[in-house]
Amino acid sequence: MNKTVKKFKFFNIFQYDLEEAYLREMSQKGLHFKSAKLPGFYTFEVGEPKDIVYRLDFIREDDKEEEEYRNTLKQNGWEYITKFADFSYHIKPAKDENIELYSNRESRLAHVLSMMEKRRLPILLINLCLWYSAFSSSPTDLTDILASVVSAISIAAVIFLLRDYMRLKKTLSNAPEAL
Repeated sequence: MNKTVKKFKFFNIFQYDLEEAYLREMSQKGLHFKSAKLPGFYTFEVGEPKDIVYRLDFIREDDKEEEEYRNTLKQNGWEYITKFADFSYHIKPAKDENIELYSNRESRLAHVLSMMEKRRLPILLINLCLWYSAFSSSPTDLTDILASVVSAISIAAVIFLLRDYMRLKKTLSNAPEAL
């Protein structure tokens, strides 16, 4: 049985490009990604260092379309590793010619926009619930403090997500056509 190592490093949904770079860096050190069980918790298999490109693809198809899509990626040299949350993980040796899942700016930006659209409503609903629960109780010193803390945390979370979304969108917009 191969030795495994568990590591923690958190990325939000709009930092998937940073996660890809992290997984590649780990493979170059001989730790090859196998699975993610909770956000930020990775399992790696110990092996020989390799330069492997990781690509995370946001899943938006039904099961039949996803299987067809996976077969198309396989025909183009991508190996499917696993899926976690709304992403599927694929690898390819870095020396291969085409190491991008999306070949042009428009498709890369559409990919990011689909992530934003799928996450927009849940983020809004979570924040509305937090704000409602914080402000709907009878006022006391403790609930006023709790309301302020909950509001600050939820506003900060939204700001960080929007910051990362804008960073990713700018990065993809400025990337050359053929990466």
